[in-house]
Amino acid sequence: MFSRYVDKSMVDELIANPDKLRLGGEKKFVTVFFSDIAGFSTFSEKKEPEELVTFLNQYLSAMTDSVIANKGTLDKYIGDAVMAFWGAPIPIENHAYLACKTALLQQAIIKKMQEKWKEEGQPLIDVRIGINTGDMVVGNVGGTQRFDYTVMGDNVNLASRLEGANKAYGTKIMISDSTHELVKDQFMTRELDRLVVKGKTQPVQVFELVAEVGDQLEESKMNSLRLYCDAMAKYRHRDFTGAIEIFKKVLEINPDDGPTKVYIDRSTHYIESPPDDNWDGVFRLTTK
Repeated sequence: MFSRYVDKSMVDELIANPDKLRLGGEKKFVTVFFSDIAGFSTFSEKKEPEELVTFLNQYLSAMTDSVIANKGTLDKYIGDAVMAFWGAPIPIENHAYLACKTALLQQAIIKKMQEKWKEEGQPLIDVRIGINTGDMVVGNVGGTQRFDYTVMGDNVNLASRLEGANKAYGTKIMISDSTHELVKDQFMTRELDRLVVKGKTQPVQVFELVAEVGDQLEESKMNSLRLYCDAMAKYRHRDFTGAIEIFKKVLEINPDDGPTKVYIDRSTHYIESPPDDNWDGVFRLTTK
């Protein structure tokens, strides 16, 4: 059964150590991953049913292969969305790292696919990814005739919300503070917000996953990230005018940078309508 979800080496380990798989549910500290095609409904309307199925099979195969190659467990497909997790059924110490590595790999795969689609005159798609780490209930869930090996809990829901939250910032990979804390020395990230996602009451600090440490980034990209961090520091200290000045320098380097546009708009708003003295910088996202 598990050969459909995980790498063969993990199946072999389960066979050799069946006690590592417990039927039912148990709490585990794992990392969960959601990805979704941006604007898939509009994209699918332009395709014949047969074309759409062929496209989805190619896309989902590539995404699944990257999950399994990095020791992840495929949970399920939800239409064009992919849900996966790391750390069960076989415990993996660096589960957060592997999830983040997979996310960057998938974006690289999508970039290559886009080149092929462009040559074929096909519409281009982007993929958004959300990742969170924490305690979740892991186990076989379902009826007596059919069940799935899956993860459940608030931390699962948060990862799903983070995937959708990318839309508000124009980003492609968003990770939670709990994931960031585990991978901050291995990946380049930038702070996006202190966010209360729809359906939640407590804020979570979220970050954009940029690249793995050691990856070669263009100097202009590095400069824009440094400027963005400087601007965020001014924003957090309520120096909204100073923040806008630096954010505009980011746009001179990267005119399409979504988070920078968001903070220019917010800073402009706060100059016109200053926040309360107890402002904590938390933003409440009202959409999924």
